[in-house]
Amino acid sequence: TKANLLNEYATAYMGLYQYEKAINCYLQCIEQWQHANPNHENRNESIGIFYGNIATTYRQIGQAENALKYCFLAVPYRIRDGNKDFLARIYMDIAVNYSSLLRLDSAALYLNKAKPLVTSLNQPLLNTNFYLRQGENYKSVHDFNNALSSFQTAKENALKINHQFHLAGSINGIAESYL
Repeated sequence: TKANLLNEYATAYMGLYQYEKAINCYLQCIEQWQHANPNHENRNESIGIFYGNIATTYRQIGQAENALKYCFLAVPYRIRDGNKDFLARIYMDIAVNYSSLLRLDSAALYLNKAKPLVTSLNQPLLNTNFYLRQGENYKSVHDFNNALSSFQTAKENALKINHQFHLAGSINGIAESYL
């Protein structure tokens, strides 16, 4: 489909650090899907993914406000598609963007929205990502006991999947929680 081709272009542009061109391709993907049959089984999931990709792109170039805008646009599609993993991830992305804007109460609110989804799915990689983000948020508000607990849970989950990068991040978080 044209949307698939545009997605391939967007991926290539991302690799070339041509972020505006990538965003433009993602927007065209969304437009293609919005004209698709509203009952198409992949419509909501695809639109949610592309909004999320735009948000990620904006976050990578330091535009947290724009990233938030596209995260919020993704939420209704994530809810409609019923994929709890993707919904949890978009809530966590919202939290990350709020954190970068130093709006830590808002970040905590969206981490709290993600937590029951993360807990019910109980997937080690999702758990690791969530507890790292929660630990960072707790650390930012100087709640070092809860930060420590979150980083320890992240470490346990990173060990389950042998994810060295997240294991290092969790160990670093644990150390910083003791400082």
